[in-house]
Amino acid sequence: MTPSMVRFSAVPRTLYVAVLAVLSVSGAHAQTQQEQEQVKTTPVAQLGIIRATSDATSTEPTIGFQSTVSRAASRADMDWKETPHSVSSLTRDRIDAIGASTGTDALRYTPGAFTGLVGGATRYDYISLRGFNENSTDNLNLDGQKVLSDSGTYSSVQIDPYTLERIDVYRGPTSVLYGRNSPGGLVSYSSKRPLDEPYHEITAGIGNMGQTQLGFDMTGPIDKEGNAAYRVVGITRNSKTQFDNNRVERYTLAPSLKFRLGENSRLLLQGYFQKDPSTGFHSGFPADATINTDHNGRRISPEFSDDDEGGKFSRTLSMLGYQFEHDFTPNLTFKNSFRMTSLKSKMAQFYGYGWYDENSLNRYYSGGYEELEAHQFDTSLTAVFHTGAASHEVIAGFDYQHRNVTGQWDTGSANPLDAFNPVYGNPGLNITYSEPFDRTLEQFGMYLQDTVRYGALTGLFSIRHDIVDLDNRNPLLNTKSGYKGSNTTFRAGLSYAFDNGISPYASYSESFNPNGYTDINNQVLPPTEARQYEAGVKYQPNEHVMLSAAYYDLKQENVAARHSSATSYYVPLGVVHSRGIELEANANITDNFTVMASYTMNNMKLKKGDNAGNRPFQAPKQMASLWGRYRMNNGLALSAGVRYVGKSWADNENTVRVPAYTLLDLGAEYDLGRMNSNLKGATVRLNVNNVTDKTYVASCATTNFCYYGEKRNIKATFSYKW
Repeated sequence: MTPSMVRFSAVPRTLYVAVLAVLSVSGAHAQTQQEQEQVKTTPVAQLGIIRATSDATSTEPTIGFQSTVSRAASRADMDWKETPHSVSSLTRDRIDAIGASTGTDALRYTPGAFTGLVGGATRYDYISLRGFNENSTDNLNLDGQKVLSDSGTYSSVQIDPYTLERIDVYRGPTSVLYGRNSPGGLVSYSSKRPLDEPYHEITAGIGNMGQTQLGFDMTGPIDKEGNAAYRVVGITRNSKTQFDNNRVERYTLAPSLKFRLGENSRLLLQGYFQKDPSTGFHSGFPADATINTDHNGRRISPEFSDDDEGGKFSRTLSMLGYQFEHDFTPNLTFKNSFRMTSLKSKMAQFYGYGWYDENSLNRYYSGGYEELEAHQFDTSLTAVFHTGAASHEVIAGFDYQHRNVTGQWDTGSANPLDAFNPVYGNPGLNITYSEPFDRTLEQFGMYLQDTVRYGALTGLFSIRHDIVDLDNRNPLLNTKSGYKGSNTTFRAGLSYAFDNGISPYASYSESFNPNGYTDINNQVLPPTEARQYEAGVKYQPNEHVMLSAAYYDLKQENVAARHSSATSYYVPLGVVHSRGIELEANANITDNFTVMASYTMNNMKLKKGDNAGNRPFQAPKQMASLWGRYRMNNGLALSAGVRYVGKSWADNENTVRVPAYTLLDLGAEYDLGRMNSNLKGATVRLNVNNVTDKTYVASCATTNFCYYGEKRNIKATFSYKW
């Protein structure tokens, strides 16, 4: 399918027209006088925090909602318009403005990203890119290194967005960067880093469903010479949820230290410590009592929980690492980074699966404990040189990843529960089986990348070779399964930046992902492999307007999927083919009006097996969003956003369709310093998501597990910066 063949009729007319209006902008006014004055007077500006430009780095803080430099698609900073791939950058101001409490929340207005995989549940940051949702908790990168979650277990790392400076999203295969990865893309987190000048922030928030939060962010120099700086970021979150008997509780601390070791060396020490005593609801219900009422003419409440005890799941995370850089010459830099991760999880959860009678669900039990221990390092050399009129930035290096997860899984039965009039307190737990496990992953990769610039032409070429060893053991049965092998992946892309701001590009990229999943015979499935062709155009007439359009053709083989949500084994679906277009706009329409818009069309099909020709579940064909913010001269800023998610299927057999839904978000922010000079640096912000309190099913993972979306969420936040 070509872009000209795409049909837009399923998108609400007003949203479609609005997106096109933004994408047709050919220019924009300069930064508002009010914003310029704010930059001059706030403590943030006094710290040297700047709007990211081609002269800035992707690790520096930004002001506003745009960043024109990113390293998401490369191991080095690249200007947005010369990057031959689809990349979106989410700045700190953008994350705050939309009121994101999780990484998934932050991506709600990002093209190609579907954030409704588990509806209103927040235990994990499930992120589907370009329709691929397998390993959706395992496509995360933090500060240039892969986050070593294990998507074949419950051991998945979740980073609190308050500790982040920015989020970058790279869509498409990315194995040339960090090895194994989902073909849909990579979400890259950048932590807040120490600053050379003092900066302090405290924040407090309250909201409906009993939400409370307290946070702080402190940074500044340690010595007078400016050779060392510190930063400590912390936040606590406590809340009920929309689901009965469930709570969310979190305590996070992220300290870091920065040192200048002479004129040519730099060292960054980083820590991240998080305790989640309770992570809330995580289950789904049958399609015939959520999407429709075919079962008995009744619909399950979006507040219903199938767990007597609120889905007990606790998690304790600690990460320690460093990043070291040394400049041998101005054109030759050595880099070395290391991180170790420890994650402990406990679970005791009842969940429904299928009907017991007219009103009651069968229930089962899943419990146990897991301990994840991981470490990794990355070493590289970066050389900048010329060959004739062409400049080269060559990065050569190797990395190593080791992850071990041990523990025990308990399964059992429980008493049925009335889904329409639940009576809790008598679960009737009967543990029927306990299974110890020991899972180990080792990956060693060697990579080479060359960024070539010849006038307005930029080429990005990469190759990587990985050696992977997977080992899955059952100590009780003394059984073993695994995978040993290697894979070489390539990436090549070209872009050309015309003087008028138009930059067309084309690229080819590959990915692979050794399966951690096993089949019914406990044998590891073959690795997935993917190839993508992408072409697009970016338009940046000035630093305040960023427009892009991309067309991609992505094919993956050996895709794994759970046989059903009540079983522990997986099956390969064969080939999945995804083709689509993505449009994105980020612009200052007028002096006071900022707009972000996106549109996604993803034509995804299963190509082999019993369901060949069907569309996979949890893969909406169309998505669109529009968000705008208007700043008044009196210190008040108002924002509004609309999110549209098109129809999807509840199962791979395509027997039940999940209806499309449209959600409205509103926000307001007021600078209290405009009211009273003694309150300079203080702001209040209100965010309301799903303003109309719409009841909807976000998606289904088979017809037995459909997930209600988030109800109306109201949160007020106070912050003071000095």
